[in-house]
Amino acid sequence: MIIFVLGAAKSWIRLRAVRLALASYRQPWPEARLAHLVLWPFASALFLYNALAASGSRRITWRGIIYELKSPSEAVIIAREQK
Repeated sequence: MIIFVLGAAKSWIRLRAVRLALASYRQPWPEARLAHLVLWPFASALFLYNALAASGSRRITWRGIIYELKSPSEAVIIAREQK
């Protein structure tokens, strides 16, 4: 519970900073503020999942090209997606 409260506090501080930086723009509605305060654990869990999935793979798809990493300085093109 403490971690959730600290994360929500960090999210609240971030929202206040954005509000100060973008004062001339329309402020987000209350539902958006609530979403930022409550849904941050899901974003953190998704980031963790993506990091773990990437650590177990040597393939990257970027701009329609699939690469396989052979070494830190070598990458091989496996396939190109058809347009």
